[in-house]
Amino acid sequence: MKKLLSLLLCAAFLLLFTACATEEGAKDAGPGPMQVAPSALEEGEKNLLSLVGAGQSAVLFDYRVDESVKSVRVERYELEGDAWRAFGGGSFAVSGEEGRIALTLDPRADRLRFAVQSGSGTSAIENQYADLAADVSGMAIASSRLSGPADIEIGEEIPLAVQVISDSDEIVSYDVSEFFQPESYAQYDYDHVYAVTVTFLGDELG
Repeated sequence: MKKLLSLLLCAAFLLLFTACATEEGAKDAGPGPMQVAPSALEEGEKNLLSLVGAGQSAVLFDYRVDESVKSVRVERYELEGDAWRAFGGGSFAVSGEEGRIALTLDPRADRLRFAVQSGSGTSAIENQYADLAADVSGMAIASSRLSGPADIEIGEEIPLAVQVISDSDEIVSYDVSEFFQPESYAQYDYDHVYAVTVTFLGDELG
């Protein structure tokens, strides 16, 4: 059953990645600032994600770049003390002016997945959470995600999501921009805090 759900989820993301642009998107096409922003999903697309069990664990972002961007790097972090420790990332070649990013944060399945689609195709990486307890079913989980457009600067990290997992009765929610002040999370002594960032680069992958 899990294998079937995984196949359905992959198929759903493929459909969302390759969907034709809406009329509104077509109007916005053309030169503009390099930005990444949450995808404006139509109701049918949301229903498709729900149908395959992606639920609130999956989120999509659209990005627009110019010819100076040749690749994109994702980095995953775990909070240790009051500083971030990277525990797994990857780089992807990109082409074209527009693309889509899919991010899945599912600690109950110990699954953290990042996929990017551009003119050069679709690539993805998936791994487990770092140092995650075997059973988090009784823990509170709160995720903050990029909520609006973020300007892309070559070589500058953009936090896409921060996720807190804790036995605490109360979890304070922050905007993802708080990624740059990890001490904001450290003061609460949560069991686990994870973050995912993306960086657009001018370097071509060898």
